[in-house]
Amino acid sequence: MHNRSCLTSRRGPQKTKEWNTKCQRLFLMQETFYRRLNIPILTMTPTLSQRFRDYLEERRIHRNRLVTKDGHCNIEFGNVRYSNHFAYLLDLWTTILEFRWSVVLSLFTASFLFSWFIFGLIWFWIARDNGDLWWQNPPDDHNPCVISVVGLTTAFLFSFTSQMTIGYSIRVITPFCPGAIIVLVIQTLIATLVKSFWCGVVIAKMALPKKRAKTINFSKMAVICPRNDGLCLQIRVANLRKSLLVGSQIYGKLLRTTVTPEGDTII
Repeated sequence: MHNRSCLTSRRGPQKTKEWNTKCQRLFLMQETFYRRLNIPILTMTPTLSQRFRDYLEERRIHRNRLVTKDGHCNIEFGNVRYSNHFAYLLDLWTTILEFRWSVVLSLFTASFLFSWFIFGLIWFWIARDNGDLWWQNPPDDHNPCVISVVGLTTAFLFSFTSQMTIGYSIRVITPFCPGAIIVLVIQTLIATLVKSFWCGVVIAKMALPKKRAKTINFSKMAVICPRNDGLCLQIRVANLRKSLLVGSQIYGKLLRTTVTPEGDTII
């Protein structure tokens, strides 16, 4: 086993340089000797703290990029406030499509739970108004609006069953309450709109070509060379898939700061 380490000399810069050169030559000779004898060489593996620091450094560099690898621009307008945030609600479709998947799934779940609970309260109010609840002690010849809806829990279950069109079992609406029939029709229409909306959101979000940029690689190094009597910045772009990119556009952004005659710095 061999550990790559070397002592530094304290005899001045010139002596230190000579000493480091001798150490490097010694390391090369030892590595050659160990490789010929098939002796494993011990290398210094990074510790967990070093890996964590490297991860934070890479993340800091990623945040400091002007344009990320997937095409997102990190430029934010300073000293600019949106006077009307209601504009995002007017363009609700685009706003939801720009959300992350976690937010979309949370809104998807919340919309269904909220609609089930609201209509559950409505069915509970209808049963209470008709005297169908268990604590109202309805007589034996009583005609309920919805059979077996005797509390808030059963009203929520009936709302869930009606909206998801699972099918009725012991909770069935009766023809004795016209208002309950109207509520059932309204709930069915709203449930159809909600399911159609979220189905379109999921399909449209999955069809967005954002992940397509993962299969497009840019060269890690850029070259500045003279071309046509001027300096030219050259990079390489590679498409990893066999499918062609039709109508694709590649653009770059140059960040330049200028100082006005008044002394203001403009980016």
